Amino acid sequence: MSLGSPGVLFRRSARIFALFATLLMGIEFFELPANFTFDQFAFCDAGGNLTVQYLIAHGLRLALDFGYHYGLLPLAITKAWFAILGASPSAYLALMTAANLVMAWALARVAAELEFGAFGVVLAALAIGFAVQPSYPAAAQAVEACLLGLALAEHAAGRRDRALALAAAAVFAKPSMGFVYGLVLMLLLARDARRNGRGVRGMIRALAPAAVSCGAIAVLLALMFGSREVMTTVLPLAGFRSYRALNYGFFHGSGRGLWDLTRMPWLIYLISVTGFSIAASLFLIGSAVTAVVILFSTRSRSDSISARRQEFVIVCMLMHVAFVCLFFGNRSSWIYYSYVLVIGAAAAADLVSPNRVFAMVLCALAVFAWNVRIALGERLWYKTTRTPVTAELWGRGDEQREWSRVLEEVRGKDAVMLDTKGAAELVFPGFQPPTTLYLDPGLMLDADIERKARQLAAAETIVVPYGIDLEVCRGVPDAPELREMLNREFVPAFEGRYFEVFERRSSAAAR
Repeated sequence: MSLGSPGVLFRRSARIFALFATLLMGIEFFELPANFTFDQFAFCDAGGNLTVQYLIAHGLRLALDFGYHYGLLPLAITKAWFAILGASPSAYLALMTAANLVMAWALARVAAELEFGAFGVVLAALAIGFAVQPSYPAAAQAVEACLLGLALAEHAAGRRDRALALAAAAVFAKPSMGFVYGLVLMLLLARDARRNGRGVRGMIRALAPAAVSCGAIAVLLALMFGSREVMTTVLPLAGFRSYRALNYGFFHGSGRGLWDLTRMPWLIYLISVTGFSIAASLFLIGSAVTAVVILFSTRSRSDSISARRQEFVIVCMLMHVAFVCLFFGNRSSWIYYSYVLVIGAAAAADLVSPNRVFAMVLCALAVFAWNVRIALGERLWYKTTRTPVTAELWGRGDEQREWSRVLEEVRGKDAVMLDTKGAAELVFPGFQPPTTLYLDPGLMLDADIERKARQLAAAETIVVPYGIDLEVCRGVPDAPELREMLNREFVPAFEGRYFEVFERRSSAAAR
């Protein structure tokens, strides 16, 4: 039986999958207090996965009645998932677990199809926790990762037409990298059609799976959400607007916080993911240049393992550079396409003999990079707990006590939560239902502000989160209309470290 026979490939994929999946499940359990947190679901992006389903169910239209910058496919998936398990934080974490297993299989297939050596498999295993996240802030990021991960697996197997179909589907999850990868695949398919002498007919045949994929998904989503919503969300216009308004970017925006030496001690480069990411990026770019030289200087078959690996490394480099230059957000957004960097670097580990030395250095950096993450995970296990006060979500003791005080303050009153995102109104009783998904610059629409202003106008009590670890999720939304109404009609009734409760002036005066 040949090394590339289906049976051998499946068994090798299964062995590597078992390794990757075991590591990911262990990491997911270890980081449970970091991902199943009160803050993230009550006031940050994770809670938005619950809120968006509530708004849709109550007749509001995506990207038309409320700001939304992702695709519709993740909403269809999470709607079906919540219909089975119920819309809750635990159901969302279960969805992330399923996505992790899909990614483990996709990356294992890449390793098997390209016949990774020991250096490549070890590097991928050590960095698997950086490549795949135990939980993504939004379901859109997880769904896109699964589709592009499976596309990379098909590409590694030499099936570029199937890879293009999956990349096209990824555009309906998050309109960004799918366009870049799809363009690269189309150029490769055009090259193959010309080399094989099939011309236009061959190209049409190669594009057929992607056309069927796009058509079927577009029709399904149009039936579920509306054709106008499909057209609005399939283009990255809202994403570009929000990135510009939030000052995102790797070189000139808030993304500089990941690597800027003026903002962190140099030791961070050795004991966090920053050093590994920079070293892996340089290694991937250098390896891609080497692969280009090899491809142009040799006449190996285009479907050979060596040629496929070289092409794969080049494509991963192009995708990674596109991410850094076009799609990088704040310092935390490195997680969105880290699987491209890791699997590309792992594929390059055995590309040429000198690469193995660099791969060993990357393995060492990957080990060191776990220092900060392990320390944070251990601290959260000791410093946070789950209690009924925070709906069994993990939180610090002082924050839980303060939240209990907040719930006492709003009990029996017409209370409204004033935050930029999250699902506190859905997870905890006693609040008016959510009327917006995002109240962030570049994402909130005029209609969002108007609905929230009407809700505030009828409220007796308003709660604003100010948690010290919430970063962009904290404080009053940056909307003058809301700030003016809060200052004009309400006065502070309780000021804590994490929350502030406001009471209507007339009620306070009467009391």
